[in-house]
Amino acid sequence: MLCGVFSLHQRGYLHLDIKPDNFIVDSNGKIRLTDYGLSQKKKEIISLHDITEGDVSYLSPEVFYQENLNKKEEKSDVFSLGLSILEILFKIELPKNGKLWREMREENFDISSMFNSINNEKQKEYIDLIEKMVCGYKKRKTIDEIFND
Repeated sequence: MLCGVFSLHQRGYLHLDIKPDNFIVDSNGKIRLTDYGLSQKKKEIISLHDITEGDVSYLSPEVFYQENLNKKEEKSDVFSLGLSILEILFKIELPKNGKLWREMREENFDISSMFNSINNEKQKEYIDLIEKMVCGYKKRKTIDEIFND
């Protein structure tokens, strides 16, 4: 999933609709990113102001609340990717609204607070990765930074 988004960003595009439904496993067992209907070339985006068509469960706070919208950043895709990974790995259903939905978009939300305990080291590694993606805009890593970490 990370590689698909990384590749898209390297080519100069934003997906703008990252969610589990837009990933498939091909006949060779490889995960593929699909559904480029909302994708836009970064150089052609004037503002993300009108880009609120994606699934509300995965929208980044800056797109939903229309903050930092004049920036041509990949961080909105990274936020959505982090939530997608969280949902898939931990088999949880993300809220479409409500208190938890809002909390997940707050600057200091702690992903690990969603779990009573983290059972093993691998789960902790996943949480550490997701925390770099699902956080406030200023703290959120780009996909390049995630790969360099």
